[in-house]
Amino acid sequence: MREYGMLINTSKCVFGADNVTFWVITYQPKEQSHWNKKWNPSKLPIPKTVKELRRFLGMINFYRRFIPDAARIQAPLNALLTGSIRIRAQ
Repeated sequence: MREYGMLINTSKCVFGADNVTFWVITYQPKEQSHWNKKWNPSKLPIPKTVKELRRFLGMINFYRRFIPDAARIQAPLNALLTGSIRIRAQ
């Protein structure tokens, strides 16, 4: 790792644990990842700019495996990025 310029912060490392939680996903050996139900994405602020929308979609893509029919749900938001639909100011 040193040859690639990587460093380890031992205070942030977990060794010999049965499971590890990264953001809101718990990883366990030989088991599928589990979603932490305490985190609710619907409580996130609504993106108001294209930059905020890109950031939101990137974050949601990380959690796609937990969202049934994610591509269909995200399609209108992705269309906003391509300019194929426009938002009316209210």
